[in-house]
Amino acid sequence: MAIDLQEAVSWYLRAAKRGYAPAEYNLGLIYLNEGSIQDVDKALRWLGIAAQQGFSAAANRLGLVYENGQGVTQDHKIAAQWYRLAVKQGSAEAQHNLELLHFSNP
Repeated sequence: MAIDLQEAVSWYLRAAKRGYAPAEYNLGLIYLNEGSIQDVDKALRWLGIAAQQGFSAAANRLGLVYENGQGVTQDHKIAAQWYRLAVKQGSAEAQHNLELLHFSNP
């Protein structure tokens, strides 16, 4: 079964516009990773909205984006800020990522 990316985006947008953080997160991932509709600015916007609502996976993903320079200028300070937010939101994965970031960049 083929995935209709535009239809998926349409449904996620409907939910995201109603403040549903998992939909905002998924939109961010789609805009970050899907070459045919890739848009880093939209990805950062949707991930940021989800992260500010307490969706720790979004904050962690933003940390990874900035740590690795995925479509943005690599910035470990900003990455650490996003990881810290995700840790405050209860993400063990973000805690691990923050520790690795500090270990590799003392």
